[in-house]
Amino acid sequence: MAVIGSLVSSAYSNGVDGSLDALPPQAQAAAAKSVGGAGAVAAHLPGDAGSRLLDAAGSSFADAMGIGLLVAAGVALLAAVLVARALPGRAQPASPVETSRTASTRA
Repeated sequence: MAVIGSLVSSAYSNGVDGSLDALPPQAQAAAAKSVGGAGAVAAHLPGDAGSRLLDAAGSSFADAMGIGLLVAAGVALLAAVLVARALPGRAQPASPVETSRTASTRA
């Protein structure tokens, strides 16, 4: 799970990075670190700049979560396939016909 979280964080940072060029370095770092940081920075920006930053952060976060969820689904699918192949098969219950044949041969 930590790997998927790191992937989501990295994808978010990369996605929002282009929207931070006009900000001072400290504000860029805060906004690139998290959506909450972007919200805090946006609250101090004048006019439409704050709403544009929030839009970019929200979009980047949604895209990053989509990537993370796809990776998690792929890992879960791979794990299910490996478990299905590694576990021994179940013995099928005997059919009523086989049970009666076995009983008649014992008598």
